[in-house]
Amino acid sequence: MTHLALRPLTAAILRLTLVVACAAAFVVAVKHSASAEELGRPTLRPAVTVRGDVVTIGDFFTNPGRLADTPLFRPPDLGEVGTVDAWSVLDAAHAAGLANGTTGGVREVVVTRASIAVTPDQITALISRAIGDRLAIKAPNTVSVTYTRLPELVDADAGAVDPVRLSSLDWSRTSGRFNGVVIIDRGSHERRFSVSGTALEMVDVVVPQRSLAKDAVISRGDLEIIRLARGQVDERNAMTLEEVIGMAPRRSLRPGQPIGKSDLAQPLLVRRGEAVTVVYQVPGLTLTARGQALESGAEGDMVNVLNSQSRRIVRGSVIARGKVQIITGQQSVIKLSEASR
Repeated sequence: MTHLALRPLTAAILRLTLVVACAAAFVVAVKHSASAEELGRPTLRPAVTVRGDVVTIGDFFTNPGRLADTPLFRPPDLGEVGTVDAWSVLDAAHAAGLANGTTGGVREVVVTRASIAVTPDQITALISRAIGDRLAIKAPNTVSVTYTRLPELVDADAGAVDPVRLSSLDWSRTSGRFNGVVIIDRGSHERRFSVSGTALEMVDVVVPQRSLAKDAVISRGDLEIIRLARGQVDERNAMTLEEVIGMAPRRSLRPGQPIGKSDLAQPLLVRRGEAVTVVYQVPGLTLTARGQALESGAEGDMVNVLNSQSRRIVRGSVIARGKVQIITGQQSVIKLSEASR
């Protein structure tokens, strides 16, 4: 078999050459080939794409008959394009037993070797999946991979069952560093590549979008979800929106920083020194009085309140913003002169 003569073309020029060659060959050959094909004669194709290690009579010619699988030439390397003179193909085919073949007006045949492009994203997916399996993570895309060594990759054979695979992987859960070997199936042989870098498990974390002041009630618009390495957060951090929305910071919070659970509290509904409504309820009757909060408190907190009329201090539970309910049994019933319905 004879190697095809390859031209040193860039990928862009290869595509252009293939289009131009096919178009030109078609224009020249259409008049000559019609009658040949009508007679069932083997007619040379202007361009072929092959997947294996040889180019056969069936690849080159229409109507190849029983000689279809007879090899004639070695193809270009994977992913590359080569050309061969039409008469050279016809001579080789005649020598192999194809007696009535014709060029059909084709002067040159463009041969493309099909391949599968192997990308860094594919390597990353293999590493992420392998580490995800070790960590029992259901979504391997939560593993972030960065490389310190990733050599230039080559194409895989288009007919390969497993074009690229991870042969071995050593990974430290503590540091996140890894070393691995990737194998690419080139058809007639395999290529091995060493890769190394860092792979870290990532988790979704709720953080402020902007600075949040102490005691400000947090809303959804104050927050965003970002991904951080698992080692940057732990069970002391609030991880979900539900844990944060409606809460109030005990201190000011910085944007983009994980929020500690201990940094959150129920928002204050009653503040010390503010006027409040004191509520006393009995079946069928609600009495209210004006008072002044002597303590700050969130919903459910017990606070002392100064009754504005009697000047007595009563103790009750915060039930809403600016409202305190007197607990039955802890305080005598408010006099009607001190309250209103």
